[in-house]
Amino acid sequence: MLTLILAVILGAGFAFLATQNTALITLHAGIYTWTFPLYLIALGSLMAGVLAAWVFNLGGWLSSTAMISDKDRQIRDDEKTISNLQKEIHDLEEENEKLRMEAREKTHEATHHQGESLGDRLRHRLSF
Repeated sequence: MLTLILAVILGAGFAFLATQNTALITLHAGIYTWTFPLYLIALGSLMAGVLAAWVFNLGGWLSSTAMISDKDRQIRDDEKTISNLQKEIHDLEEENEKLRMEAREKTHEATHHQGESLGDRLRHRLSF
């Protein structure tokens, strides 16, 4: 809505200037000569400025788009790295738990066999 209001105000201002500046201007370019009303020269200059601003803005937009695309790729790569590290942590936790269980079993066997005689331990080892 604000854009429409600004367009109407600028259009009304330009219309006022066009009615006040109806003098003809002669443009020379080499062997060619053109005659235009002054308000068309002003409008042409305005349009050339808008076109130049758009071209410069387009360059900024393209560089921003390329930078955002690069950041998105970097984020995806980092998310893959995080996922791989989380899987590795999970595997290491499982291995750690397995080693703890083995250590408990060895401790249990060692304390279980302390009260046995040498013959009982040999029989147990040899499964008689």
